[in-house]
Amino acid sequence: MGGVQHVWYVSYGSNLHRARFLAYVQGGRVAGNAVVYEGCRDASPPAGDIPLTLAHSLYFAGWSHRVWGGTSAAFVSLAGAETSPVLARAYLITEEQFLDVVRQENANGGAVEDFERKVAQARQNGHAPLLPTGTYTELVFCGERGGDPMLTFTASRDREDFGPPSEAYLRVIGTGLQESHSLSASEVVAYLRTDLASEEHGRTRSCGTSSARRSRAVQRRETTEATSIGGNVAFTSPCGFRWGQAGRGRVARVRPPPSVGAG
Repeated sequence: MGGVQHVWYVSYGSNLHRARFLAYVQGGRVAGNAVVYEGCRDASPPAGDIPLTLAHSLYFAGWSHRVWGGTSAAFVSLAGAETSPVLARAYLITEEQFLDVVRQENANGGAVEDFERKVAQARQNGHAPLLPTGTYTELVFCGERGGDPMLTFTASRDREDFGPPSEAYLRVIGTGLQESHSLSASEVVAYLRTDLASEEHGRTRSCGTSSARRSRAVQRRETTEATSIGGNVAFTSPCGFRWGQAGRGRVARVRPPPSVGAG
């Protein structure tokens, strides 16, 4: 690298919450997560911080007992999606910090090699392999701002092992959405809701449903509530969530009780 290069790291999951992201940068832990993070070699805070949207789909898959009390993880689809864009937050950090975040997101796995070539590949093709193994192994090019690339990472193949996010994980995502996009509690719930779904083998697909099947789906979603607590979003009954198919929709149908207003 010639000199200190900067990138916009585009977050779409728990790193929407600035305090949570700073645990990756400066080390330490964040409420709701027992993991203590090593931090980056350069602990300087981000030089910029902006909200944006991504023309991809958000989904939750896999399972980790290590974080957020046990949860699936957020991913974005590899292919673009014009409907249901992903709400994201971009932090302007150095290339070194970005690579340190990648390492920590992949449980301190192997180092990324030839990063500039991989950025060039992602710029040309939309995405490019980042690591041979790990959870987030694909680099996604999200555009440029001020001459600096905007980058995120996801799975190298759209996953199908969909799973429900935990209450703690949803809470930190919801708080991040409120911080970065000024959403109310009910707007956070609406963002995390799939309007039309049919359930098959324990997972949800976005598609049309018959009125009878839709009625049953509405009854099921009554079991999951969202409430506003201290200005943040708290989700209960996480096992009641159903989740979206990669490239089709997002997560879980949730319905706020009448008491939920602007958060």
